[in-house]
Amino acid sequence: MKLLSSWFLFAISNAEEVVIGTTYEGRSILANKITSEVPNAPHVVVECGSQGNDWNSVAFCESLVDYVESSSETSPLAQVQWTIISKLNPDGYEYSKNSDSSWRKNRRLNEYCNGVNIAHNFVR
Repeated sequence: MKLLSSWFLFAISNAEEVVIGTTYEGRSILANKITSEVPNAPHVVVECGSQGNDWNSVAFCESLVDYVESSSETSPLAQVQWTIISKLNPDGYEYSKNSDSSWRKNRRLNEYCNGVNIAHNFVR
């Protein structure tokens, strides 16, 4: 499922879908970048779907893209640079949808267990 449909990219000339990485299983990690015409606009980064079974956050980010897209040019939403990552963990998301609905981790194999919970592995 694509994060941005072709009609969205056509409707917003300042919207772009970019690949920001590749997962262990070879899926692309996609980000929606929506730029503002305002000079020195603040930049907001929203990431969703870090947990494989967190389907609600994925739906939120996809709705946020639509909401920002439909906002008027005078809206505060249009005064911000946006980077929205709807599925930070696409491997875990697909696995939880198709095999194990309680799966939270990515699908990387390691010596201790299958997968890493990427939401709990940030440098402090």
